[in-house]
Amino acid sequence: MAINIDELNQFITTDEGKSWLDGQKASLLQNRDQVLSELKKTSGEYSELRRRLEETENTLMSEKAVTSKYLIDSELTCLLKQANVYEDAIPRTIETLKRAYGLTVKTDGDNRTAIGVLKDKDGKDTESTLAAIIDAWTQEPDSKYFIMSGNTGGGATGGSRNASPALSSLDNISGPALAAMSDEEFRNLRNSQLQTNGENK
Repeated sequence: MAINIDELNQFITTDEGKSWLDGQKASLLQNRDQVLSELKKTSGEYSELRRRLEETENTLMSEKAVTSKYLIDSELTCLLKQANVYEDAIPRTIETLKRAYGLTVKTDGDNRTAIGVLKDKDGKDTESTLAAIIDAWTQEPDSKYFIMSGNTGGGATGGSRNASPALSSLDNISGPALAAMSDEEFRNLRNSQLQTNGENK
């Protein structure tokens, strides 16, 4: 049945019409309040889920950082000492190796393994152990500036490393300061000490 707008306008001005209109509005307002309540509840649940997700991500990042420090750094320190790298140069060398070889921690269930990336003979990236990374790095020309010459065996003691007469002045340089040096700065310092040592003989 068609609704006459003029009649409807007249009807809602009457008491009966006002009562009917208020009933319609009350139903709509109730529906609106229900929808808003559901939206508010959903928004609260979303905010809580987002907060928990951020906490989880932060925890994972912290766990990754700690694992990287104690797994990568500790293993590299041991391997670099075995390769007769000057102890004062080890922190700087570790940071260089991390960038150059993409060192990271591989997760497999409860197992954590420190790995890096080497190029194979075809130039493709190959997942490699830290020991293989160190072997490859010691073949690089620049690595000789960090490795004690004339004592390349794995049995060198920490005392003999620190007692190198050619680099005795490095005892006055803190580990963090040495680690902050660029490769060129460290190379120049080493060459200068080698030259000075030669002149004093």
